[in-house]
Amino acid sequence: MIDAFNRAYPQEKAYLHFDNTGYFIGETVRFKAYVVDCSLDSLSRLSSVLYVELVSPGGDVLETRKIRLEKGLGIGDIKLDNVLTSGFYEIRAYTRWMVNWGSEACFSRVFPVFRRPEKEGDYSRKVIDEKSGVWRLPDYRDTPKDPLFSSPVKVGFYPEGGRLIDGVETTVAVDITGKEFTDSIRGSVLSSDGDTLTSFVCGPEGRGLFRITPPSEGMRLVLSEGRRRGYELPASEAEGCALSVDAVSSSRTHHRRNHRYWIIYR
Repeated sequence: MIDAFNRAYPQEKAYLHFDNTGYFIGETVRFKAYVVDCSLDSLSRLSSVLYVELVSPGGDVLETRKIRLEKGLGIGDIKLDNVLTSGFYEIRAYTRWMVNWGSEACFSRVFPVFRRPEKEGDYSRKVIDEKSGVWRLPDYRDTPKDPLFSSPVKVGFYPEGGRLIDGVETTVAVDITGKEFTDSIRGSVLSSDGDTLTSFVCGPEGRGLFRITPPSEGMRLVLSEGRRRGYELPASEAEGCALSVDAVSSSRTHHRRNHRYWIIYR
């Protein structure tokens, strides 16, 4: 029975062999990847892509690389040019198939990244800045207390009529999912220059509305609870048609023409 299960649901394991046990800011992490089919105890032929992530001490994914696998083997590298502070960083590796068994099945390795040498070529002093903090291993990292960011959050935008049009006032619905909230969520819509165009409040269910006249250069929505996090709004169109409906009266129908389209109130 166990053999039949393993054949029907083979499990993969990944292992990365690195060229060093620690690195300096600006260096390149080079590795060779091995992906094994546990049921056969041999290199796997199930997956052709291995995802390798560089994770900061705070748990943010800084970079994701897709490594091509040939009969379970692959090679790759990650440059530490974008690493700004020293500290203990994590590299995670997994295939899409491995995700079926949860994060525990993914490969994880934590290694130190030291401050860039003061004198080029002098690697005798390996320093980790105190201000970079002390971090425990990934499974025990502290997560933010803010309910908005304690789990992955997705924000959906739904313009009335299906689209945003330059210079035309539109009602936009916001739907925040991924977490149950106990308090209202406040947010703002900013222009590309950082000016506040409008603000709104979503209830505990994560839904809200705002009206906006889209500028042509684009907008960002910022949730201001806890750490400010921005989301790009859908790009507006230079011209087109959109429909807006509002319950004004049971016996009146108003037509208003605004250059490119009709707005109908009923």
